[in-house]
Amino acid sequence: MEILVTGATGLISSHIAEKLLTQNQSVRALVRTPEKANFLKEAGAELMLGDVLDPDTLPRAFAGVHTVYHCAALVQLQGVRQPLLNTNVQGTRHVLRAAVEADVKRFVFTSSVAAYGGAQDPNGVREDHERSFNGHYSESKLQSERLVWEAYRDHGLRVTVIRPCVVYGPRDSNFSKPLLRNLRGTLPLVKRGEVLLDLVHVRDVADIHRTFAQGG
Repeated sequence: MEILVTGATGLISSHIAEKLLTQNQSVRALVRTPEKANFLKEAGAELMLGDVLDPDTLPRAFAGVHTVYHCAALVQLQGVRQPLLNTNVQGTRHVLRAAVEADVKRFVFTSSVAAYGGAQDPNGVREDHERSFNGHYSESKLQSERLVWEAYRDHGLRVTVIRPCVVYGPRDSNFSKPLLRNLRGTLPLVKRGEVLLDLVHVRDVADIHRTFAQGG
């Protein structure tokens, strides 16, 4: 069974690919810079040169693929709107089209809790709660999810949407490194420790992706 992981050198995607390879799965890694993915190649992945923003590069990577893990994205909570929409929304549109045309059987999309936008509540949020974005990154993830569900409704693509919270672990450059760089030996308590932050280790996130791709 051929499996494709987009943005395969990213934090979550690289661990998904590694997890699959340890299970002797046939993995294709869609990458823009093959040199950065040598660790996946050495582990047994087939590197596929491509870019989610260039749809002409996708058909070859998607040919014969059974399952797609779409992880390629800009993760910038305070990012500029247009680059976020280009990569996260337009890129997802291109990937979904390639998946449908290649008759992919399973599509697992890595979203974010940012998709809940202004509906976030420390006591929990119902899935049927009306949502609205509260930032450019939030908007990009919410719009991307809508495209994924459109592909399910219009084309019967079997999809799963996963919304991790703050992910940390090996190869993390968005949370762990900046935090450790700014600590300088002291752990500050924001608002006397009353601010809550949900954390999840990247290997647990990879396990969840694998579980739901198998229909668990």
